[in-house]
Amino acid sequence: MSRSSDRSRLHRLALLGASLLMAVTGCRRGAGSESAAGTAASGSRLGIAQVLVPDSAGLRRYLETVDTVRGATAELRWSPNTVRLDRVETLRSLRRVSRDGAAFTFDAAEPKIRGLAPGRVLLVWGIALRKVRALEPRGGVIVVRTDPVSLPEAIEEGRIEWKSRAGFARGLLSPGAPETDSVRRHAAARTPPGLVRFASYGLLATGGAGPPVQEEAPGETPEPEDKGEGELPHHAEGEIGGYEFEVGYGWDRAKLQFQLEARKGEPQAFDEPEEAQGERTRAHGTRGAGGKGLEPEERPLTAEEKKRAREHEELEQHTRQGIGEIEHPGGLLTPKGLFGLAAEAFDLRIRVRGHLDDFATEGRLAIHNAALGNFRLAISELRGEADLDWVARLGAPGTFSENIKVEVPWYFDIPLLIAGIPFVVEIGVNFLAAPALTSQYASAAGGYHIAFQGSATVTATPASADAEGDLSGTPEVSQRQITSLGVSGVLVAAQVPRVGFGLGLFNTSAVAYVDHVLATSIVTAGGTSLIPCRRYQINSSFGAGVAVQLLGIKIPGLSQKKLLKQPFDTVITEPPGANCKV
Repeated sequence: MSRSSDRSRLHRLALLGASLLMAVTGCRRGAGSESAAGTAASGSRLGIAQVLVPDSAGLRRYLETVDTVRGATAELRWSPNTVRLDRVETLRSLRRVSRDGAAFTFDAAEPKIRGLAPGRVLLVWGIALRKVRALEPRGGVIVVRTDPVSLPEAIEEGRIEWKSRAGFARGLLSPGAPETDSVRRHAAARTPPGLVRFASYGLLATGGAGPPVQEEAPGETPEPEDKGEGELPHHAEGEIGGYEFEVGYGWDRAKLQFQLEARKGEPQAFDEPEEAQGERTRAHGTRGAGGKGLEPEERPLTAEEKKRAREHEELEQHTRQGIGEIEHPGGLLTPKGLFGLAAEAFDLRIRVRGHLDDFATEGRLAIHNAALGNFRLAISELRGEADLDWVARLGAPGTFSENIKVEVPWYFDIPLLIAGIPFVVEIGVNFLAAPALTSQYASAAGGYHIAFQGSATVTATPASADAEGDLSGTPEVSQRQITSLGVSGVLVAAQVPRVGFGLGLFNTSAVAYVDHVLATSIVTAGGTSLIPCRRYQINSSFGAGVAVQLLGIKIPGLSQKKLLKQPFDTVITEPPGANCKV
């Protein structure tokens, strides 16, 4: 490889990493039973978040236990076009909600449901506020098809104020709806062509108790599933964009524990972690030009080969299932342990875990003349810690590269009910992966930790939106290494976490959010390069913003994320000097 071409390839790869750092932006996206709890290794009680299943039994359990926000103020004059079901009427009549939160199955005997017509606004207590699009009588039930609606369409005049703690024991796991083609096209349009592909997904049952059982009255015609809707899963796991994932949430006193594990979904030679601990790293080869053979050559090791051998040993220790690790509540949250399952041809595994302390929310919303007056959301006393670990390896000859942004379709939702309106505090974790490995047995690994704290406020009027805050944190490196014959690099970024406020219990429409993005990248010029270089970069940024619409209302400047402070960004090169700078 020539000096100029080597520098050019390294330059292009580093630019790709820098571009992807900028591409990681804010994205989306009642009371569950506290009886289901596991025992963490420390002996404390860890409450495992319950999955919200929108069949008759799941809805009844939710409606009977959820509570409204104490001390909230709601002075509202509802529109005459709004039909409101109270808690008793909802309990009595609601049979099922579709996964996308757009179709509701009611008992046909409910008087208010019989009086519905297309164009009316429907408040389903504690669950949804929607506009009726169509009614479909089916024996003893009526299926109500709905569309999103803005709050001022339902309320002519009003003022809502609240102060509330997060209250993690009230939260539950809620699945998002699959993206439609139009949503994916819209998302892709916001991203430079060819830079990042957005993962699409479908949610399927993945074990456990099986699909929800639909209750049917005698002689009733069962409601057919919406086309393409699929089954609602009972576990927070699945496959998205070619990656298997598993996500879990649980509370321990005033802390919310969260964990996400993901791996490239190509099960191959090393699927049993306990039977093949470290085997995948031994297969990298520790000798010779680019690892072309697994057997050591009959000659003394060079200094570079000794360094590679040490790195392989470190990587092996890092990826052994459970070796040298302190037991963690995440073992209960993600029992499959995807981070310990390796693939042979291409292997990329990501693990995000951490916790949030109980934080405070405060909000104010005014509506005047069926229009938004002003909106304010404050999230304060936000404290937490997070770890990001990843391992990448290319086994077969050739190259592997992709740029994918994965929005994990599971969220920890905390109902914030005021006057029956289903506001929600939503917590999620997402990631972006951009591996670019170019030689056989190339490998890389990274481990990072951050503790953060602070507060943020989002405000909006009919003319503009803004955000401010003092969130801060400095990431620390626990491990990093890369070995490759040719130019290679890996970028992994994670949204850890995203705290949002939205409307609707199922497939929540996000309104405002605060997030932290930790982006890490490692680039090497390769073992055969005339200019030896390893480049490590960490970027940590805190942001806040308002989603595409605010409670269904389009406002100038929405969907634009605002950084709350200058991002922490550091670059370290080996060796130091101009040869590694781009």
